[in-house]
Amino acid sequence: MNRHFIPVKITKKKYADKFVRGEIFMRALHEFGSWGDISEKDDVLKNDYRGDLYSGVTAVFKSANECRYFQKIEEEKEEKIHNCCLIDESDIQYFKILSLYCSVLDEEEQRFKMPDPRMANFGDTAVLIIDFCEFMDRYGRALFAKYGRLISMVDQVQPFDFSKTCWLNPLFCKHKSQAYQNELRLAFGSLEKNPFAIGPDAEEANSMVMNYDPVTLQLGDIRDITVEMPIWMFMAGYLPHSFRCRWPSNEIPNVPSNFDSVRSWTREQMQKYRSIHVRPAYTVDGEMHCGARMPFVEFVRSAGGE
Repeated sequence: MNRHFIPVKITKKKYADKFVRGEIFMRALHEFGSWGDISEKDDVLKNDYRGDLYSGVTAVFKSANECRYFQKIEEEKEEKIHNCCLIDESDIQYFKILSLYCSVLDEEEQRFKMPDPRMANFGDTAVLIIDFCEFMDRYGRALFAKYGRLISMVDQVQPFDFSKTCWLNPLFCKHKSQAYQNELRLAFGSLEKNPFAIGPDAEEANSMVMNYDPVTLQLGDIRDITVEMPIWMFMAGYLPHSFRCRWPSNEIPNVPSNFDSVRSWTREQMQKYRSIHVRPAYTVDGEMHCGARMPFVEFVRSAGGE
């Protein structure tokens, strides 16, 4: 992604007003994916642009022939199955996330690229975070003050399709049908002492708090680092005459901003991530089918692996 962008929260006016007062609401990734029953979700999530059946996908297969596990299903059903994948059933779904839109600067035209019209579905108000590094400082302080032990990550969400067999970062990926959202995602998971840990490092061992409840962080008033405007103004590209911003990435070579540092750490941690438990999923005639949760090693055996 272009280094020159501004994170934007697009939501309803009543929530935007809370946001600029420093009230940051975050849901568990579980709420957006196929883990839960869509009929049980609240009205905010009952749509085809916030939720994503492929949230938490950790591997995709170009075709059923790429994996013996899915070959067996196709043979049993005598039907052509598509979109073969593995959904993470480990800790990823418990991460709380804050989703922001990235308004990207067109380097040649020296103006911000026009958002996809579908972004207006997210709300009637846009909040531009004009100093995201300062926002991350305040966000980090609020996180540690509330939870102490935690994992905090940030990265741009990468689109994927089923054109090739590959591993994915299940915390920062979305199907290409939602690529227009240009999402920047802040994610954190709270930790607790692992009571089952043994050995010399047992006192320092942590485990994820397995809780789906949404959380609210209190950052304090952030109107000094945000600009709030009606969605129609944002979609039309209007900006205040005195508009100034600080890019999330540092302009000085070899001097990373706090955003650069956390994003780099996030990518290092997730580069070789492999789910402990997975749930195989596939599509037949446009309908998604999910298998039972299983240890990844069991899936490998059933797929003919070593």
